[in-house]
Amino acid sequence: MPRNITSEIDALHRILTVELDHFRRDEAFYSTRTLMRKFNRSRRVVERTLRRLTDDGQIVIEPGIGIFVSHNRNRNHHVIASVHCDWP
Repeated sequence: MPRNITSEIDALHRILTVELDHFRRDEAFYSTRTLMRKFNRSRRVVERTLRRLTDDGQIVIEPGIGIFVSHNRNRNHHVIASVHCDWP
């Protein structure tokens, strides 16, 4: 696979991983065509990125029905904790 396609797939994968955080589990995700338009990417790049997201367990593709956020997907939440001790 040419280097520029690989880097496009990597970049889109990172973007879509963040986008998926805005969807609930089992919710319909963007269609291939919508992703192509929204991110100005070729069908080949979008389909390979979707395949990678499927392999990662982040999405489920139902042919003829749509793309859905995986029921098993964990969101990429970051927790920041601060502890203040005020005892003597």
